[in-house]
Amino acid sequence: MEQRKKIQVIYPDGRLDCQDTVAETYRSAIKYMGLEAVRALGIKRNSINIVSTRDEMERSTGMHKEDFCISHLNKGNELGICTEFSTEDKYKYLVRINKALSAGLQIRLVDATDSAISKDNKYKPINKTNMNTNNTMTQEKTIESEIKRIAEAGKYDAVKYVTNPEAPTDCFMAIGSRGGKDYLVDHSGEDIREVFEADELRANLGSVTPATFRSGDKWGIVNSKGEVILDAKYDSVMQDANDFVFLTLNGKEGFIAGGHVFEPQFDSVRIGDDEYIEVSLNGAKGYIDENDEFTTDRSEAYYHMMMFLD
Repeated sequence: MEQRKKIQVIYPDGRLDCQDTVAETYRSAIKYMGLEAVRALGIKRNSINIVSTRDEMERSTGMHKEDFCISHLNKGNELGICTEFSTEDKYKYLVRINKALSAGLQIRLVDATDSAISKDNKYKPINKTNMNTNNTMTQEKTIESEIKRIAEAGKYDAVKYVTNPEAPTDCFMAIGSRGGKDYLVDHSGEDIREVFEADELRANLGSVTPATFRSGDKWGIVNSKGEVILDAKYDSVMQDANDFVFLTLNGKEGFIAGGHVFEPQFDSVRIGDDEYIEVSLNGAKGYIDENDEFTTDRSEAYYHMMMFLD
């Protein structure tokens, strides 16, 4: 049986929030990032903004009253936060909003039985005793000491990227440059291991593309272990603040969603107002259905923004 998950949020001031109910953790994070700011992003669920007024909720045909936390409407501006969807979707929304607003939160899914938070103290300051300790990083390490350690061990001209050793993650990746090449480095243990070499590397840790790499004049995707998950054959591999990954080749565009790679074949690819992917093919505007086929019928659209984080 799959372990139930909760959302854990670490705030810039060091507070760690992992409340008994996922909805409370989610609401707290949304409020911290600002109801108006989140609302302005225009993120919708069932055709209604995830931060909406009571009137908007009641007028919506895609959401019933019971799907909206009316009891959590803020007095004064009458804005409420929709929470009636899965833990996984709440997590994806928070990751997306955090990136879009550069809020500086650290967000992850943890087992519901995680003991990092006590029931008597929902917030605990981050320190070396209540952090995730599945990694082998030593307690004394800081991001500054890691940069120095990696640079010296690999004799790098520069360290372009390094995972903060205090981050609650099991994936510790760095990028070092030496002699005109970039190297993907695993620094999770005491030994520094180079796991991948490329003409250029760009990190996107914690998102759809762990790192993009350039070989010659073409781009691909590599994971933190140095395993190529998308060959370097594209003119560009780009990812925006909403985790939308799209590919270009010979003037055509493609994208990645729901674990599927749609090769560059479209004249254009964009996100519609309702978050579904809109494409243009041979002059016709349409969508992609669940059989991965082009369709001009909006009701058959299948791929949407939330799949970019899958």
